[in-house]
Amino acid sequence: MASQAEAYVLLGDGDRKGAEEAYLKSLGLWERAGWPYYQARALVAYSDAIVETDPDESKRGLEQAGEVFKKLGAKCDLEKAEAKLATRT
Repeated sequence: MASQAEAYVLLGDGDRKGAEEAYLKSLGLWERAGWPYYQARALVAYSDAIVETDPDESKRGLEQAGEVFKKLGAKCDLEKAEAKLATRT
């Protein structure tokens, strides 16, 4: 969570590259921890951060997050991810 917070702050300061690196670090940590829900939430945040610089990767991240939310039965999160995805196609 600290890496995600760092990414959020960096993004707010206009440091897109630093934010992307922090989000990627966060994603790796969640994967190693074996917490797919939080990894999917981090994917959504990362996708939001890169939507302007890499729209295709942003879309892929939302699709991956949606798959995880669906598997976990996280309907509210799935609906939010799908709504964002609909605006990015």
